Amino acid sequence: MIAYWLFRTIIFIFKLLPFPVVYFISDISYFFIRFIFSYRKKVILSNLRNSFPDKTEKEIKKICGKYYKHISDLIFETIKSYSLPAKKLLKRSPILNLEVDKTFFEKGLNVIYAGGHYGNWEWGTRFAPLQLFHKAVIMYKPIKNKYIDKYINKLRSKDGAKMISIYYPGKFITENQNPFGLIMVGDQNPSNTHKAIWVKFLNQPTACLHGIELYAKKFKLPVVYFSIKKIKRGVYHSTLVPIVDDPSKAPKGYITWLYMKKLEKDIQEHPEYWLWSHKRWKHKYSDDFKIFDFQENLKKS
Repeated sequence: MIAYWLFRTIIFIFKLLPFPVVYFISDISYFFIRFIFSYRKKVILSNLRNSFPDKTEKEIKKICGKYYKHISDLIFETIKSYSLPAKKLLKRSPILNLEVDKTFFEKGLNVIYAGGHYGNWEWGTRFAPLQLFHKAVIMYKPIKNKYIDKYINKLRSKDGAKMISIYYPGKFITENQNPFGLIMVGDQNPSNTHKAIWVKFLNQPTACLHGIELYAKKFKLPVVYFSIKKIKRGVYHSTLVPIVDDPSKAPKGYITWLYMKKLEKDIQEHPEYWLWSHKRWKHKYSDDFKIFDFQENLKKS
């Protein structure tokens, strides 16, 4: 309960703070996490070196520094966003091509919106339901502290989003008839490598979560990539990029491969905005697995 009330107190304090003060706090935090604590520096640098083998050590360290700056902003922007009025949030995070969502909605089709840990994905839990024609349904991993978990979900859903656990999505999908947009983040490190779909991502074999492709095929849901671009501090523009309209026609691995290629393109343009401090590649590839690479297949045909 102590952690819960501390968390609520922090949310209340940040509600009172204007953005310039929030970013002043972020600048102080940046100094500490980069220069004093060197937060997961070995993991970040290792991930960057393996992902960008053609970059010099100077370039790698420059990206690392920018990443620390972004991750600090991300933490405090997220805290601030829980109390940010909808009108102000919309100005800071518009979806630029809502006609993509409208087309699926008017056809009465449910859709999967596949995003990544890029830009400020946490803001998506608030700005997506404010703008999408579909009912925004957000899959999330429950927090161990049940009081904080319940409170965060209350904050996330106050603009109309429906929060469902990653452990029980099938029941919701089968029982709901109204058009909904299932928002999933699929670039986490999977716990089960035998269920994972392996693709070449950022110059290395990568085990990807199979959920996006599994639910798309099982429930015949079109898949759209949710691309978020950071314009400046506290301003993010999103674009909806269709991946597949008919998942039943997509060969195994294709949906995941194409989704990861879209995410890879965003990362290559501005690598500092992806979540590098996680151990993305702790599962090593072996001959027991198959790498799906449809680009190579296209070249051979």
